[in-house]
This record gives sequence, structure tokens and C-alpha cells, in this order.
Amino acid sequence: MKYFLTTLLVFSFIYEAKSNEINRVVKPDFMSQTEFEAIFSDISNWGRWGDADQLGTLNLITDKKRVEASKLVITGQTVSLSLPLNETKDAINESPFVHEPFIFPAAFGIPKEALPEAAGDNFSVAYHGFAHSHVDAISHFGYKGKMYNGYSFELSEGGFEKLGIENIAESGIITRGVLIDFPKFFGVDYLEPGRIITTEDILNWEKKEWNYNRFWRCSFDKNRKMEGCSRKRSMEFR
Repeated sequence: MKYFLTTLLVFSFIYEAKSNEINRVVKPDFMSQTEFEAIFSDISNWGRWGDADQLGTLNLITDKKRVEASKLVITGQTVSLSLPLNETKDAINESPFVHEPFIFPAAFGIPKEALPEAAGDNFSVAYHGFAHSHVDAISHFGYKGKMYNGYSFELSEGGFEKLGIENIAESGIITRGVLIDFPKFFGVDYLEPGRIITTEDILNWEKKEWNYNRFWRCSFDKNRKMEGCSRKRSMEFR
């Protein structure tokens, strides 16, 4: 019995040490202004899709990519990744979601017996931050008075004249996505706040868990043997 307890204690110490190492919050290396400017220039996509482009790397999601993504659908089940509408003010949610339902025509002073009734509601949300799910437009950030593709970071009366969210909404964002369970990959229950996910982490996950070439050959097999693919790659398709 004591051997079992000893083994269990050793395992517990090893697991705790591993968990502490995985969740160790590491601050990024300091980057000088010169280094930042160099990276800013190296990874810039300005002009890549023409001087008038307003989509940026969303241009990589072509019609062909959308068709390829649609072929990966197996059950058609949908899973929302958005947060619930948060109407409670707290340290994270400084501007709660405001929902004001009403019934009309009574809401406009007209007796409800006079006309058929209907319901409506008004919404108000200051969505920037971490409390409310949203998609930022490319115009969300500027640098030295410029936005993507060199557009001026200046507001007009109705908002930004370029890089508005309406450009993204025109086609939407429909493509294949890959969800990475880093706590599972690291062998821990959860990641501590502030834990940095690096490019090296993603590459290590890819190397251990995923072989893209085999997956794509398998997933687009003429016989559509997806179940066989999932067993070979230890993946579960839903």
C-alpha cells in the first residue's frame, strides 16, 4: 500500500510541477521602436490586393475556399461561440447590454383594443472590450494617422469612410476553422490568466496532433471515408 501511495505522491508532484510550468506567465521580450517598425514593414499587406482593397487577408477566403469548407460539413450541427448577452455591470462589463422590450401600439398611447398588438424591443450596446461578442472592423486600429492600405485614420460625420465593417458583412466570413484545445495539449485543466500562446506552441501542437497533408488527402477522398480518417488521425468529426 505504501508503494502505491509513494507512486501517487510522486505523480502528484510531477503533475503539479508540470502544471505550474505550463501555466507560468511569461512576459514577452521587450521590443524597441526600431524592431517594431521593422516587423510592421515586413508583415505589412498594404497594396497586396491593390491600393483600393478594404478586406486585407480576408481576401484569402476565396469562393474556392468556401466551397472546400462546405464539403467538410458532416452533421450540419451549429455551435455558437458568442457570449451570452450580459446585462450585469461588473469589473469586466463596464457597459452592460441594454434591452428594452415593448408592446405596441400601447407603447405609443394607443388603446390596445384599437389595433392588433405586436411586440418589439430596443437594444443598446457599447461592445468594445471583453464583455460582448463582436467583430472589429479593420478600421478599429490605426498607426501614425494611417489605417490598413494607407487610408487616413480620421472620422467623418458618419464614421470612417473606408474599412467599415460593412465590407466584411458583404460576403461574411465563411471558411474552415481549427479549434486548438491548449489545456488538453499541455496536459492541464485550464490556462492561468496571462498565459501566452506563442507561435512555437502552435507549431508544436501541429507537429504532434495534426498532419495536414494526410488529413487533406483523407478528407477529400473520393469515397468520403471520413470515419476512417478520424480513426487514423485520432480525431472526432462532428
